[in-house]
This record gives sequence, structure tokens and C-alpha cells, in this order.
Amino acid sequence: MAEKTKAANNAAASDVDIGVIAQIFKSQKGKRLIYKPEQPNPDGTKNIIWENEDIDWSKHISGELLQGGNPAVDGAAVYAVVDVDRSKKTGSIFADAKASEKDLTEQEQICRDAWNIDNKIVVFKSPSGAFHCFKFYHKATPLRQVNKDIKKIEHKLKRKKYNVDPTHTLPTESGGQSGINLPWTRGRIAYAPTGQTLTFNQFVHRYRFQNYPLIAAAAGMHDPGRHDALVRIAAILEKNNKMEYLDDVIRNFGTEFTDDGYIKRIKDKKIHEKYKNISAKGISAAITNIVGFDYELPAADDANEDYAPIKIYRMLDPNYQPQRRSFMLEGYLKKGCMTVVAGEPGVSKTQFLIQMAYSHISGYEFFDKKVNETGNALICTAEEERDEVELRVRACNKDREIKTGFHIDVVAVDTNLKLVKFSKESDQKTKQFTELKDLINKNKYTFIGLDPLISLQAGSFDENNNPQMDSFCKNYLIPLVKEVGACLAVCHHTNKISMITDGGMIDNNALHAARGASSLIGAARIVIGLSPLTRQHWEKEFKKTSIVKEDEIKLMVAIVDAKNNYSAVGSKPTWLRKEVVYVDCKDGQEAVAILTPTNIAELQDSRSKMSQEYARKEIAKHLPLIDEHMEKTHGGKYECSLNKVATKLANLDPAINNCKTTVDEKNLVFRYRTTLQTGLPEANKVKFNGFYYWYDYDNYSRKIHHKLYKQSIELKDEPEPWD
Repeated sequence: MAEKTKAANNAAASDVDIGVIAQIFKSQKGKRLIYKPEQPNPDGTKNIIWENEDIDWSKHISGELLQGGNPAVDGAAVYAVVDVDRSKKTGSIFADAKASEKDLTEQEQICRDAWNIDNKIVVFKSPSGAFHCFKFYHKATPLRQVNKDIKKIEHKLKRKKYNVDPTHTLPTESGGQSGINLPWTRGRIAYAPTGQTLTFNQFVHRYRFQNYPLIAAAAGMHDPGRHDALVRIAAILEKNNKMEYLDDVIRNFGTEFTDDGYIKRIKDKKIHEKYKNISAKGISAAITNIVGFDYELPAADDANEDYAPIKIYRMLDPNYQPQRRSFMLEGYLKKGCMTVVAGEPGVSKTQFLIQMAYSHISGYEFFDKKVNETGNALICTAEEERDEVELRVRACNKDREIKTGFHIDVVAVDTNLKLVKFSKESDQKTKQFTELKDLINKNKYTFIGLDPLISLQAGSFDENNNPQMDSFCKNYLIPLVKEVGACLAVCHHTNKISMITDGGMIDNNALHAARGASSLIGAARIVIGLSPLTRQHWEKEFKKTSIVKEDEIKLMVAIVDAKNNYSAVGSKPTWLRKEVVYVDCKDGQEAVAILTPTNIAELQDSRSKMSQEYARKEIAKHLPLIDEHMEKTHGGKYECSLNKVATKLANLDPAINNCKTTVDEKNLVFRYRTTLQTGLPEANKVKFNGFYYWYDYDNYSRKIHHKLYKQSIELKDEPEPWD
């Protein structure tokens, strides 16, 4: 259920939806401005401090704790603001008293001027009794662009002689630590272009439709003129296939619209159709009638731009049943989501992507992953020619038969595909993006593979620029596959860094190794790391066994589950091996390497169990000596130093005193330590003579202490004295 605040002392904010306002005024996390007007500083200045906390909207809206924020979030912003203060010289919001119009209140004049400057500006009452002019963006927009926009607005307000405080024009281009007091508390509400107050719902309605100035202007509108405005708004909604929002428009007039007959004529008899080709001049005239002053749409009107209406869903609705997650490839590919395949150059990312696509069209398992849904696949590669991809697909198809009827198509390197063009100020789709979207719809691709991601942009794209990477993924790629119900897999380069630890467990390297902006990993729902087998890892993990031979090191690739927003990631890598398959060509055969599954994990688990059983048998011989070193502690527990026992066992070992052999004491101590650690894991304690025995270590002190413990079986489940 959407949370609303009911503030007894703040009637204007009584219906403020906290989730919605937090989205519209999204501010920097972990930073908030605290304003205490009732407790000024000793020198008379405002009592304003910064705290390292998130904004508490509930307390803010209720008036309990007045707060502000910084609009700069990860190099972008969704709102900007200009602060208009009262002039000490004139006592008004104007630096020049002559700028004030005698027949208008301050409120009416600034709302009128702000609307004429930029119809996306919403004026709010400020804490000082002056005004804040906010401009909103429906998507996170780079700071440079937002700062450029708001500086223009600041300049235009100054030209109209408003007393602007430039220190509170936000965000700055750098996103520096500056803040603004936020609205919807203690009477700090929004105004229509006419200067009339707006309810919270009317403000949200205006925000939603800010790209449609006629609809935005009508928020809070009173008689007369609502009938005329409504029929023209209906024409705009019809033209944009958005007639379902007509009732929203009606609900957000200033007073209740009770003419049901007129509404019925619009819905049933389509009386609005005569306005379906309404011109910019006609829209300007309609807005003029609504606001009561001359208004003309700016030349660069964005009336046809898609808007992003806010949708609210109530949770735990008994009349709604959620659907299962739509995985096409279990755990790896999900409809409308982006999966990143990250790995250093030469680790077989392209081959991995091709085999993933092949599983999608054929239904064959992708290693141990089940294919839930098949369909056509499209691979866009900026590095491979048609023949190379053809060879690899045919290698996948060797000795297999596809019975689904689906196919793989490829856009190869010769196309030089560029999907989005970036500049320092903005970004936009290319003609190729539109063409690709049409092809996806035409051929009904449900798998889209991009390889590599970094090569598909044009202009001044910087892979280290978080706002640019975030926009590329969230504003273009992900909406593209969401719209068509496809899944998206992208290949991305990493630095040369191993993604697995020496013990074979997953390391954070898999997430941190991806080259460039971190926003790519943030946008992805699933991240798969591909890691080569390093010699160092082989020497520690495989050298003493026959599981992986030395000459096979370069053939091994590990799948590392680095991120999965829908389930826990695995704790061990899945090892693949490169196998050669010979593909028939018109001039002979070509050797092609494909990735094949291995049973390394099973073999490792088996050997680990064997090693543990051997260690436990050895330990059984030494339990009397271990007992000798045990000292009683709290709660019937005993402990002793692991190193002390290992050293004693090494000194008693026959090999140490055998003059025919040369045995290093340190190696013997290490060998016994390993045996004790392996055979006495805390999770699988040894039972002997009414006691449990186990190994553990204490990492709470400065120095880690490795110890052996024992405790009476009868006391095991009893709480210790300090519990």
C-alpha cells in the first residue's frame, strides 16, 4: 500500500504520497539538510546543518523535521531549482521595485513569468515566504545538461529583475555539496501558472503531463473554460493513444467536474475529433484561455514527446496474483532484463554468447541451465565477420538436430552498428537503433546478444562516465527488450584480473573487474564472469591431482556467478573446457573451439571428502595427545592452541629423528596443522568418549587465534554463562 502522511498541522500536505514525492524529488542518499527556523544561530543566521542520513519524508511532510537535499545523484539529476529570495533593499522578491506589476500579487506574477520562461517550471512557496522555482525531468539527466538548463532559467529570472540567490541554483555542474529546502511542509505547496494553489495530486498530475503543456496548464483549473479545455485535451490524448487518462484530467480540475453528459459525448460521440489536428497556434490559444494571459508555445515544443506517468501498485492485494519470474534460460536470461557477460579479452565471451543463443533457439540445456522458452535469436557483433560467427554456430550444431524451427541471425562487424549517439550535453537514438528495433519486431527475436557493448555507441561516449553508461542501458537497451518481451545479453571487457580466489571460491573481483563505469553492473540484473585458469590457481588447486593437467591450463574457463538479483549466487565456479570441433567448409574443414562442461566440481568434492576421511582416521590416533593440551574454559568447554598440538605431533613423528631422511620440521608442522583443520571442521564435529572435538579460529582479536575445542556432548546444547 502506498504510504500517505496525514499531518494535522499541515493540511495542505495531508494527502502527500511519500513514495511518489521521494521519486519526484530524488536526492543524494545518505545526505540531508536540516533546517530549524525556530532555533536560529546566536548571530541571527539560519540554523542549517548537514547530516549523513537519508531524507525522512514522513517527518518532513508532517512538519516535525524540516529537511532539504542535493539533487545530484551519481552524476545526474531529476530536478533542478532556482531560489528567489526577498530583497533587503525592496522588501519584495524583486531586486528592482519597478518590476512589480500593480495589478498582480507576487505569487501570481512569478507563476506567470515562470510559465512563460519554461512551462516545465513549478513554483513553490519557500521557507522564507519567497519562492522556489523547480524544473523536473522524467529520467535521470546528466548534471552538465541539467545545470545548463537551470542556469538559463536563472538568467531569465534575473532579467525580469527577480532577486535570485545564485548560491542555491542547483544542481551545480560538479554536483558539489549544496542543498535546497524541500517543499510540501508547513504550507510550502505548489502553484498553477495562474498563481492558484495546487493539491498534491494536482501537482503530480501536472508533473506527469509536463511534456503536454495544455494538459499541465489545466491542473487545478476552475470554471469558466473547462469544457473547452477538456475537449481539446481529449483530442491530444486520442492522438497519442492515451484516452485512458481522460478521467485523470477530469479528477484534477480545481473543482469537481459534474457534467457527465459532456464527458459521455466525448467518450461515445467523439466530439473532440474536430480538434485531432490541433496546431501549435491552437494549443497556445487554448492555454491562453486557461491561464488568463497571453501564451505562445516555444518554437522547440516537445508536445509529442513520450511522458512517463507514475504508476502506483498496491501490495498484498487479495485480488491480484503475481506471475512467476519469466526466465527464458533458468538463472541467466530473463525477459526485459539485461545480463552482462564479463571477462578479459580471449576468455571466450563471444563463444559463450553464441552458445547461449544456440541453446535459446534449440532448447538444448546451456551447460546445467534449463531452457524454459525458445525463440529466434539475434547477435550483433562489432568484432567478428559473418563467416567466423557461422563457423561457431555450426560447431554448436555439430551432431545435433534443431527441431524447434527457430533460427539465429547476425549483424556482423561490416555493418558498423551504432545505436546511440552521445554528446557532452545529451544523447539520442541513431537511425540504426530505429532500424534494429523494426527488425526485432519483424523477426520476433526473443534473444538479443550484443558483443561487445562498448563498441555500439557513437559520438563522445566515455565508458567511465556513469551517467552516460546508465543512460545507454536504462534509457535505450533495456526499454528496447522490455517492449518486445526479449532477453538481453551483453559482452563486456574486464581488466586482466582473476575472478576466483586461490581456493576456487567466488571473489568480489567478478563485480569489480568490469572495465569502466560501475553503472553498467548496477543496471544489469544478472552478471556472469568468465575467468581463465591461472597458473597460480592451478598450482594450488590442481597440480597435485590429475583433474587438470598442466598442458590443459589454457583450455579451462570458469563461470563465476557474480550477481543475481533474483537468487543467491553460487559459492563455487563452474569449470568449462575448450574442445575442438571440425566444421565442414567449401574448401575443407576448420577447427573451431567450443566450450564444454566438465565434472571438475564433482571430482573436487569427492577428493575433498576422501581427504577429510583420511584426516579423521589420522586424528583418531592423536586424540589422547590433544586431550593433554586441553584447558577448561567457560561452560564446560575446553580449548588448546592448534599450533602447539601440531608442533608436538611433528616432534614426535618418527620421520623427524630418522637419520636416513631429511625432513623439514616446518613442513611437518604445516602438514599436521592441515590434517587437524581438514579432519575437525566445526560443521562436522568428531565424537569421542562422550565429547565433541572441532577446530575453529577466533578473528575478533587483533591476531587470529587458531584453536582446537572439545565439549561434553551432554552440555552441547546448553547456553553458556555469558549468553
